[in-house]
Amino acid sequence: MKINGKKLARPSHEVVVIPRNDGDIIIKAQAVLSYDEFEKLYQMPEPPTVIKPGGTNGIKVIKTDDPKYVQAVNDWSSAAWLG
Repeated sequence: MKINGKKLARPSHEVVVIPRNDGDIIIKAQAVLSYDEFEKLYQMPEPPTVIKPGGTNGIKVIKTDDPKYVQAVNDWSSAAWLG
């Protein structure tokens, strides 16, 4: 993988400390070089389709506004971020 022409051999990590009176919050951040393994295990949801009247065999419509599909995409994207 290249970013701005520089090859990344392996991801480095950064530690961020947020001081708090009741205990510091420590965050470790690291670049994700590939989502291939995640996508094999947890595939992105497919939107439902319906056939509406029209043409010789009807018109296929993809329902990206379906509430169950929207929720499934939200769940999938949250899982991708949480790893």
